[in-house]
Amino acid sequence: MGTTNDSIIVRGTNSDTTTNLFGRAGNDFLSLGSLLSSNNGNLDNIRGPVFASGGAGNDRIYINDVGKQASFNYDIGPTYLRNGGTASNFFGGISYDDTVELLRLDATNFRNKIEVTPSFDTAFSIFGNTGFNTIELTGDPTIDGRQFFGQNGGDGIWNLHWDIWNSSPGQ
Repeated sequence: MGTTNDSIIVRGTNSDTTTNLFGRAGNDFLSLGSLLSSNNGNLDNIRGPVFASGGAGNDRIYINDVGKQASFNYDIGPTYLRNGGTASNFFGGISYDDTVELLRLDATNFRNKIEVTPSFDTAFSIFGNTGFNTIELTGDPTIDGRQFFGQNGGDGIWNLHWDIWNSSPGQ
């Protein structure tokens, strides 16, 4: 990617290939699966691992899995989004560095489990769409730094669980 504001869409990769994307300067936008306007991405088509470095600027990663016709378990952490244990999945995962400011996930329209470990550097925005979804928040808030803020996550039903070390709701 160049030294200005860049956008790139990754719709698919080979399982034996790692895709490395370096944003450098500028406000960069990386989309995996599809753009929001298309809203038909399927992460099963991204079979090899993807690495993204935003560089300087306000850098965002948008992940669209709405086109997948099945439930999925997502595992989101400070530097990754990967398969959370779904046996029939081919998604190679994405890792990113601390120069990515926002990661947005648009999950499938089916029952999803989304495990989230917060990040100091990257804010997460999660949309469950019409599925019956569960989000599990993990980690230590005194170390992880980020807080969870709710928003309209879709028309489905949400169950929120947290496993925060030495903490209780409201602290």
